[in-house]
Order: sequence, then structure tokens, then C-alpha cells
Amino acid sequence: MEAPTESRRLYQLDSLRGIAALCVVFHHLFWLWEDEAISRTSPSLRGFVELLLQPISAGHEAVILFFILSGLVLSIPAQQGKPQTYPVFLIRRIFRIYFPYIAAIAFAVLGNSFFYGGVTTSTWFHKFWLTPVDRSSVLQHIAFLGSFSADRFDPPIWSLVHEMRISLIFPALCWVALAIKPARLLLISFIVSIACFCYGPRFPEYYSYLSSLHYTAFFVVGICIFHDTQRIRERFVKLSRDSKYVLICFALLIYAYPGKLFTIDKTLAQQIDLQAAVDWLTAIGATLFIVFALNSDRVSKLLLSKPARWLGEMSYSLYLIHFVVLLTLVYAFYGKVNITVLLVICLLSSLAAARVFFIAVERPSMNLGRKLSKLI
Repeated sequence: MEAPTESRRLYQLDSLRGIAALCVVFHHLFWLWEDEAISRTSPSLRGFVELLLQPISAGHEAVILFFILSGLVLSIPAQQGKPQTYPVFLIRRIFRIYFPYIAAIAFAVLGNSFFYGGVTTSTWFHKFWLTPVDRSSVLQHIAFLGSFSADRFDPPIWSLVHEMRISLIFPALCWVALAIKPARLLLISFIVSIACFCYGPRFPEYYSYLSSLHYTAFFVVGICIFHDTQRIRERFVKLSRDSKYVLICFALLIYAYPGKLFTIDKTLAQQIDLQAAVDWLTAIGATLFIVFALNSDRVSKLLLSKPARWLGEMSYSLYLIHFVVLLTLVYAFYGKVNITVLLVICLLSSLAAARVFFIAVERPSMNLGRKLSKLI
């Protein structure tokens, strides 16, 4: 099979990121839908519905995939012998992540200034926009890199805190990673990740620095994937068609379901924090998805289709803005519109808002970052 070109790889990975972002949207929509619709009619049915919908609503799992993709893509220039200078890298990352983030937070703060206090019967939904906007929270979000409650205005941004922290040290991380054999590097990363969970009886808050250290390991996984991309491709093409079907099913199972399986026993889940194991199993599944995206003709064709490319292009905008749309519409129309219909409206509105946000904010910010970096 002909090796895919770099440009195709990037488009494929963009599409994969877009699908993952859409799964995050489904994750939040389904959570509220289950609280409002399923739990009211048949609480015992909720567990079955969650398991059934898990493959298309794997939210935290999608974030692990995001981190791996970031590590892979950001390491490409260095691994091709064309590393960026640190100022160029930093400027582009700031304009890629921070400024669209600030715009999304501005919209969230605006929405929270009109809506707060909780309107649904969902205990999960009541955690967001519970109180009026306060100056301290706004300043903490502008500072971005400190430890603060990421749930305050736009909950999905918790992962961006880690993304930006890790981006600040990524060139050094990449340099170290390329100096160590991949197998040894992955073992070190795994040990460090597990050590983060052994630090205390429970895993720290999502926005803690210890969490950032844990998630750094998945950036390393991405670096290793690209480093061994030729060897992976050679082994992949030797697999039979049936073996590939089994492998993709295994990838889906290990990517989407470990978190559910490990929390079946609620007592055990309260005593032992298994999130590190869950994240690493998810990372294996995510890695296999990437392998298929880069090496399977059928998967590549799907990811290079216009709908997938369209979704992938605005994946970051969709991730940033969808929860703000969800909160705003639910606060404004809950009780006036059937919850299922309302959530469908939220989905369509999120896609539309993400497209507008991409055109008006994200793309201009990226272009400005590229122009400024050329001046250095």
C-alpha cells in the first residue's frame, strides 16, 4: 500500500479529532438527556443506555485521544529534522489555543451574566452557572495556567489548561523523547503516570499540576507513534482483512468501555482510583485508531470525505463552544420545549455556532500567529 503523504496524514488526523470532539458533544447531551428522560421513566434502564451509547459519547476518552494527537502532530517538524525555534513554537501555540479560548470564555461569561441558579432536575447540570459571574473567577480564567475551577464557565476547558501547560515544555519534552528509545520512553512515561495516582488516596483535581504530569505521558505516546510510523505501517499491511476487523473491534472496546467496567462495583471504585489504568487502556485504543487512520485505505477514505474534513476543520471550535450553547439554550428554554427536542436543537446549534466561531475567531487567530511567527 502506498504510504500516505504528510498532508493527507494531517487531514486524516484532523478528521479523527473532529469525530472525537463530536463525541464530547454527545457525551454532554446524553448526560443531561439520561438525567431528565431515562432516569425519570426507568432508573434501572440508565446503566444499559449508558453502555449502549458509550462508543459515541466517550467524552474523557476523547480527551486522551486529543493529547496523543497533539503529541504526534507537534513532534513532526522536529522528527523530520525541521524543528521550530521556541519563540516561533510558543507564539503559534498561544494563538492556536489561548486566544480562541479567551473568546469562548467571553461568551460563557456573557451567558452566565444572564442565566444562573439551575433550572433542571439534573444534579449534574446544576454544577454549572450556579452563581452570578464574579470577578475573581474571570481573572483566574484569563490567567489560565493557575489552579482554578475549570467548571465555572465552560467545563470542557479543563483539558486546555493541561494542553497549554504541556505546550510550554513540549520542545524540551520532544528533545528528550527523541533521545530515548521508544520502548524505554513509554515505560518511563507509564511509571510517572502511575506515580501521580499513588501520590494520594484519590486522584487530584482535573486542573492540578499533578494531573498535567499524568497527561504529559499521552503526548509522549503521540511522539512515539510518529517516530515508529514506518515500522507500524510495515506490520499493519501484513495483517489479514479478518485480523484488521478484529483489531478495530478490540480498539473500540478498549477505548470506550474500561471506565464503565471499572465503575460497576461502586464500593471498589470509591476505595481504589483506577483512572490511570482506564486512561492507559483508552490510550491503547486511541493509538490503534490512529494506526488505522494513517494506514487503512477504507478508514482513510472515510476520514478524507467532505463531512469528516468539515468536522475536523472546526473540531477545536466545537469543543470550545458547544457547552456554552448547551447551557444557554437549556437555561432559556427548559420547560418550554420537550427535553429531547431541546437537546437536538442544542446539537444543531452547536455545530452552527462552531462553524461561525471557527471562521470569525479560530482561523483568524491561527493566521495571525503564523504571520507574527515569521517576523521572528
